Amino acid sequence: MRRIFLSLITLAATAAASAVVVENIAGQLEANTTDRNITELTVTGTIDARDVKFIADSLAELRHLDLSEAQVMAYCDSLKPLAGTIFNFPANEFPAALLMGAELETIVMPQTITSIGHAALAGCEGITSIVVPDSVTTIGSYAFSGTGLTSVVLPQAVTTVGEGAWARCMSLESATINLDEVPAHAFMGDTLLSDVTLGEKVTTLGKSAFNGCSALDSVKVAEGNAITTIGTEAFIGAGAQAIDLSTLTRLERVGNWAFATTGITSAALPASVSTLGDGAFFYSPQVGSAVIPEGMTRIPAYAFTGDSLVSVFTVPASVSYIGGWAMAGMTGLDTINAPAVVPELGDSVWARVPQSLVMLNTANNDIADLYAAAEQWKEFHILRDYLMGDANNDGNIDVIDVNMMIAVILGQSVSGFYFELADINGNGEIEVIDINLDINYILNGNYDYIRKAPGRNQPASNFTSDCIEAMPLAINAGETRQLTLVLNNERDYSSLQCDITMPEGLAIVPGSMQVGQRNAGHTIIMSDNCKRMMCYSNAVKAIDGREGTIVTLQVTADDTFAGNGEIAIGNLILATPQHERYVGSDSYSQVSNTSGIDDVDTNANRVYAYGHTLVIETENAGSAVVAAMNGASQEINVQAGRNEIDMPTGFYVVSLAGKGYKVVIK
Repeated sequence: MRRIFLSLITLAATAAASAVVVENIAGQLEANTTDRNITELTVTGTIDARDVKFIADSLAELRHLDLSEAQVMAYCDSLKPLAGTIFNFPANEFPAALLMGAELETIVMPQTITSIGHAALAGCEGITSIVVPDSVTTIGSYAFSGTGLTSVVLPQAVTTVGEGAWARCMSLESATINLDEVPAHAFMGDTLLSDVTLGEKVTTLGKSAFNGCSALDSVKVAEGNAITTIGTEAFIGAGAQAIDLSTLTRLERVGNWAFATTGITSAALPASVSTLGDGAFFYSPQVGSAVIPEGMTRIPAYAFTGDSLVSVFTVPASVSYIGGWAMAGMTGLDTINAPAVVPELGDSVWARVPQSLVMLNTANNDIADLYAAAEQWKEFHILRDYLMGDANNDGNIDVIDVNMMIAVILGQSVSGFYFELADINGNGEIEVIDINLDINYILNGNYDYIRKAPGRNQPASNFTSDCIEAMPLAINAGETRQLTLVLNNERDYSSLQCDITMPEGLAIVPGSMQVGQRNAGHTIIMSDNCKRMMCYSNAVKAIDGREGTIVTLQVTADDTFAGNGEIAIGNLILATPQHERYVGSDSYSQVSNTSGIDDVDTNANRVYAYGHTLVIETENAGSAVVAAMNGASQEINVQAGRNEIDMPTGFYVVSLAGKGYKVVIK
């Protein structure tokens, strides 16, 4: 039984005068053929390599050869090679190399052969059809290379094919293969090959199997295919698409330069892939997506060099190394999704990539910091988690941001201002709504919208000893007294915020706040729970002076007040008119139910402690006696107005105008 393969064209019988049928005995075809100009020949009986050699050398006009009824016998003469150095020609094998370059157009192989020798019909450009029997199991290397075949359909019996079997078949358009391995160089240089079907038995695509198949735009693979390996340069120079890698669910290894300079449109590797070779997708500019599976530990050198249409690239968490020039020239990159552990890099991984325009996306800000400190990685536009309303992009929403928004609204030039983050309501304008949202968040915490946004964190805040202090307060249960807050500052500030913590039993009276004499058109507001205070200027003006009252408040005490405690002022954020951010010092002030601290008599005399300073305020000049707890005392002359006396830490009783005051100096 004979099977047609490699073409749909069969040998046509003719009655032409040049057709000859010869009954032959192996080695006697030359003697049995007297007409050297025949165009068609049918041989029956037996033949060996000498007969095939005669056909090649002497029948120059022969175009159609039918050997279907002939049996191939063995021939060996070590002293007289028939083709190059080949002298041994086994039985039942179509002889190797002897018909290379013959002018044949069709040939029908002997029915009894089991193999076809090396380069048996190589270079027979006119052959568009070959008929072989089902008995053939082996096809030698380059057996049909350079022939004029237009299609290949491999019989089921064939289990082994040598390398380059159909290389340089310039008319070949389609091929169906179901071997364990598509051999190396099998279809190399077949520039018209556009359609390939790989059966379910195929496990390996050999080295350069489809190298240079520039028209190849369809590789169909059987469902549940067994392909595990794509060899080195297997598809180098192949055409558009070539193969959908995601369908190769058992694929483990992609060789070096396997898809280099191809028109492949997707490098979506299946999860089974563990090894990717150097330059696997080198200069394949049509690759629009590149998906590296989790589990792969290395992205090799030159892997995606020049793949200019890839816009998003995800580096799996398993990747610990990216080779040199791996993504050089990927000019279409928009986003890289980076793993939690920063991979080591080879040389010039992103050469010719405009990294400052490419967003590097990380899981959180801590990981972003690692990338920002790593060579090559730090050149990207690193994304972080940002708060909308964080106008200076420092990770906080505070008075600095309000300060900057006001300045922008006033038309001032503000360095380090992030419009995207300040435009909270997203209407393309910075306006009072954005300021109000920030203030609402600062005071009451009921606006909190985090998103990924471009930018880099600003340097860490400066720290200062400047602080807000509460003047010592004397109050009893059931009373309401005035509390004075003073700002002590070495530099100018235009805005500030702080938290005020009262001891148990004391509370600030809502709506009782009044600005102090240092107000320069500033607005001072408090949170709904009277725990956070904020001061800002609608003109970004500096607060007047360097010390003194910033605000006064009314404080009430209930029955739970224990009679002593501390007022703590912390989380102080100070903004300069130039929008610099300072973190101020915490302060703690004494509260008691003992009159004499923050006491005011009918003559408006005041005696209190201000840090390490004893302050005596009086309307009239005179003298005061200051007695320490150890009994030591001193007389001090005081002038009308404010008097400040540095005192050691301790408890004191001050006698002024016939009235005593107890004072604690911290």
